[in-house]
Amino acid sequence: MTESAIEIPETPAPQSSMPIRDVAEKTGVNPVTLRAWERRYGLLTPLRTPKGHRLYRQKDVERIIQIQQWLNRGVAVSQVKPLLEDTQSLTQAPSDSSDSTTDWQPTLNEACSALLHGQISRFDQTVNQIGAIYPVSLLVRFFWLPLMDWLNQQSDSERRMLAETQLEGYLRSRAGARMLHRQPPGQQQHKLLITQRPSQQPQILPWLAVLACIDRNIPVITLEQLPSWSLLHLMSEQQAISGLLLFSNDRLPKLKAREQQQVNSLSFPCYLSGPASALPQEQLTDKQWRVDSDWLTVLEQLKLS
Repeated sequence: MTESAIEIPETPAPQSSMPIRDVAEKTGVNPVTLRAWERRYGLLTPLRTPKGHRLYRQKDVERIIQIQQWLNRGVAVSQVKPLLEDTQSLTQAPSDSSDSTTDWQPTLNEACSALLHGQISRFDQTVNQIGAIYPVSLLVRFFWLPLMDWLNQQSDSERRMLAETQLEGYLRSRAGARMLHRQPPGQQQHKLLITQRPSQQPQILPWLAVLACIDRNIPVITLEQLPSWSLLHLMSEQQAISGLLLFSNDRLPKLKAREQQQVNSLSFPCYLSGPASALPQEQLTDKQWRVDSDWLTVLEQLKLS
């Protein structure tokens, strides 16, 4: 038992308290990260039963939300605790608190160096270190997307292509392992379908979206590529699909009449993201379609039936 935990008698839990799993679903912060915030940084002090189970009160949930607010400003988790003690600190402008680039740059430099030299084990070590203390959604904004920007700026096209291919393989493996762990085979539930239009470029964004969904307990299913719209209807007959997140690097091709009918007849909400979301998409006219480059915000707001 950690010193930060407060032991309570073995009596029925107060109605206002929640186990760690419920708190994770409510806040979008996974249990591993919540435990790290408590043990390593002293940010949380949940109640404990004599059996060691954590119970979180409403004030704990509010504190988790405050921690997320600071982290979303780019503040390092090691610097959050003194800011939480200052009741006026959350009213300050983000520029008054910290420089997000300064906080994340050493980690980005280490990861970029490892990836550029093909040292995937070293890269994985860095990812695991930050993955234990930061939610995936925050890592996407401050680590993964800046990492992709760095790759795009590399002048050596062959070295860049190799790094992107290795990154895609790494993310696919990481996402696949977490899907098997968090979503046992045979479990029947509605799932968000994440896929991409055919492309010669590495599929990095879709796998980041999968990881973000798993972190937020959003059931997900993947399809490597979506070569035809008819496959969506076939998949919807085989799987309980609650939504579609489609990534595309290029403007969608002009649809034939039958394809347009298939697109408009989908019974679940659909989202188009990726580079193509910045281009006009006249064929996606039905009300269940939404074109949005900020796919992370879409996931954060997503409510699956």
